[in-house]
Amino acid sequence: MWQCNYQNQSVEVQMFLDEDCNDYDYSYYTVFNECVDSAQVNCTVDLLVPESSYTSLTYSNDCQSQKLPIIANSYPLGICYEGLSKLTWYINTCNSSYVTSQFYGIPNEQTGSISGDGTSASSSYIPSSSGGSNSEQTGSSWSGSSYSGTTSQSSLLLSSSLSSSGSEGLQCYESNLLFSNYYEIATDSLQCQDSQTIVFCSE
Repeated sequence: MWQCNYQNQSVEVQMFLDEDCNDYDYSYYTVFNECVDSAQVNCTVDLLVPESSYTSLTYSNDCQSQKLPIIANSYPLGICYEGLSKLTWYINTCNSSYVTSQFYGIPNEQTGSISGDGTSASSSYIPSSSGGSNSEQTGSSWSGSSYSGTTSQSSLLLSSSLSSSGSEGLQCYESNLLFSNYYEIATDSLQCQDSQTIVFCSE
């Protein structure tokens, strides 16, 4: 559970031992606008939407009592960026109808095959500019249509030629493409829809 503490200019994260947040475990604090593990946190009443990004809004299953999104994530458009595993990369593009999210991995130079995580790409959900586990593109239901390819049944392998840091380590090459996801863009309304994730672009 996340709580904004404006008096101390920090975000309190309360951890629980159960999914219903009844059995409290511990809390930790992160100061507003302080870089921690390559991320900053803050609290706002307005949705922050970066330029050249696409945003997904995930709503609860009861829009009557919770009209605001329970999760809002934004992802960059048109640039190659690294996933949390440091063995995966993403490029997102947007047109008038769909967001295309391309997922890249490193070829196994021994066999020439493309390595993957052994799963399909359907119902996948985003590397976030705000950091966190969402950066591995896993998630739940989407509004509209979702189309996807598949990836090979092999473990992800690190190429010996991969640079450990910097732009030389980015591997968004066509030969490394594992699959692409296509997310339909909301064209009518961004208002709450029960248990749905709505996608839109900001150029």
